[in-house]
Amino acid sequence: ILQTAGPRDYEMGRSKVFIKNAQTILGIEDERKRFLDEATKYMPPDDGLIYADKVLGFNSKFVRTQLYFIVGGKGFYWFTKEGSLEHFVAMDKIELLAYSPREGWMVTCSTYPGHKIEDPKVQLSYLSHNMYGSQIAKFVEILKTNMNYDIQVSQSSSIPADAQDPQLYKANLKLIGKGALGLPSIDNGPKAKGCCVIS
Repeated sequence: ILQTAGPRDYEMGRSKVFIKNAQTILGIEDERKRFLDEATKYMPPDDGLIYADKVLGFNSKFVRTQLYFIVGGKGFYWFTKEGSLEHFVAMDKIELLAYSPREGWMVTCSTYPGHKIEDPKVQLSYLSHNMYGSQIAKFVEILKTNMNYDIQVSQSSSIPADAQDPQLYKANLKLIGKGALGLPSIDNGPKAKGCCVIS
């Protein structure tokens, strides 16, 4: 958003952005509203948007790319800009959010039953870059206060290997099987209104 404003309209500090022009603030707010409106369109009809941001994560072809990360009342969604659902973690499957406050990443950790007897439980770690502690704290607090979801959050200095390596991540997905992920059906029907939207 700031890149579209032009370098004369803002200046980066160590921990803050200094806006030089009031019109720039209005432009940023308009861009954020457009982004949230677009993200809301991707949601299933029976879920609402709580938080959304652009992140880097694995798409369905296991290539790290820009995705829309959306927190809904039923879980975490990762969509392409075109609206294709690339990954989903149901709220009751989220066991831990590990993050680095300095490096700007978050790993969503969950466990699923394996579809083979020799793999009774499979840990799946999904990595999202461009997520910082203050953002995570906001949506976790809303989920706890308004929806009684108490998600464990922990700072971490290292990313799990299966979250970074596309081959390991793909192997874990194979052990689970697509049916166990509980992917919601997304259609072009009427969309739910967002609740508790964080800007």
